[in-house]
Amino acid sequence: MNPESFVQQPSSRSAESRNRISSPCVSICALNDEGFCIGCYRDGNEIRLWNTYTEAQKQQVLNSCQRRAEIDKAFM
Repeated sequence: MNPESFVQQPSSRSAESRNRISSPCVSICALNDEGFCIGCYRDGNEIRLWNTYTEAQKQQVLNSCQRRAEIDKAFM
């Protein structure tokens, strides 16, 4: 997953559903040695708790995922 994929894209759906942040899951569900998913860069708790998070919390997780992805790509 590239870091740009964490930016939420506009949608043609209703304003309420457009404001919901979707899960960054890309169906590559395996944790690396650091405990982060190799597909979306969330940790196990972030994955498990995603549906309980507020939109602000989800955005914080996405920001963390983007940083993790950038660090991961720097070491490739």
